[in-house]
Amino acid sequence: MRNKQNWIGDEGVKQLAIALKTNTTLKILNLAYNRIENHGAKYLADALKINQVMYIFVLIELNLY
Repeated sequence: MRNKQNWIGDEGVKQLAIALKTNTTLKILNLAYNRIENHGAKYLADALKINQVMYIFVLIELNLY
């Protein structure tokens, strides 16, 4: 799934993370150049602890501090 440069922020990533927890098909996710900050990164990290399917996950140029 390519979500590069879509201005996805923490709230959007929160919803995506909920879906990733039950994902059984999506293997590649590109979230480069979005507006994801620390809270959003935490949502993703928690989801990926559960998700056993993802193997490529791209996070470039985010607003993490």
